[in-house]
Amino acid sequence: MHKNTLRLCGFTIAAGIFGAFFRWVQLSRAVEADTGLFISGSPWSTLVVVFLAVYAAALLLLVRRMKGVSFAQAYPAVYAGGRAAKPAAILAGALLVLGGLLTIVYAMHAAATATVGLGGTVDYTPVFDLVLGMFAAVCGIAETVFILSAGSAKPAKGYLSSALTVLFLCFWLIAAYKYSADDPVVWNFAIRLLCIASAILAFYYAAGFVFEKPHPLAALYFCQLTVFLAIVTEADVYPLGEQLIVFAFLLFALLLSVLQLGSIDRAAPAAPPAPAE
Repeated sequence: MHKNTLRLCGFTIAAGIFGAFFRWVQLSRAVEADTGLFISGSPWSTLVVVFLAVYAAALLLLVRRMKGVSFAQAYPAVYAGGRAAKPAAILAGALLVLGGLLTIVYAMHAAATATVGLGGTVDYTPVFDLVLGMFAAVCGIAETVFILSAGSAKPAKGYLSSALTVLFLCFWLIAAYKYSADDPVVWNFAIRLLCIASAILAFYYAAGFVFEKPHPLAALYFCQLTVFLAIVTEADVYPLGEQLIVFAFLLFALLLSVLQLGSIDRAAPAAPPAPAE
């Protein structure tokens, strides 16, 4: 278990750090200072695309090599972790709640300072950000309970917690697309949208253990991909609240991966074949 955890999670974290560095260089060198547009044909933009694709392919190969590994097939056994899981889950949940609260504060401040244009139109409406902030705070509590309950003596069913997390991520994707739809520069939001989409799939497959539809390799793959893309996304410039939300899901996805890999030791052994008559 420890070998698989160090190899897979260590590879993802190291790749994410390199990806964040390449993204930072891209934002520094491949953007025109006067217009804010990305320079067409910049080698740094090409490098980021190639690096993302290479990592996704390499991760797929690493995960497929674990096809014969026996993971626990149901919640809570698959996420029943040790002592380190509890403080890690609480930290991630606290960051997610804090990110939600800061998003609410940002939305209220932006609404208070919004200007009215021609025809009485307001240049900012806080509805999506307010809902996103409140939903993030609720999701932070729900996902923390989901992980803590898996390691408790009397675990909850996990239906509500896992469903709330997936619903929040879907709403976050809609909100992020809404605020990015008018931006002509795709590079400004593409990686963040990929990160959120990957998180949706990661926590969807994690919920599959609760709803008796387990896909262990898919859950592991998208959790690791979410960690990688979240690290790369942290190189972008967004409001602090949303940065904390991204970082919280980075921690949650990494924790789910570690716990799932740890379930190899807890998986029920295969039944011996029946003796031939």
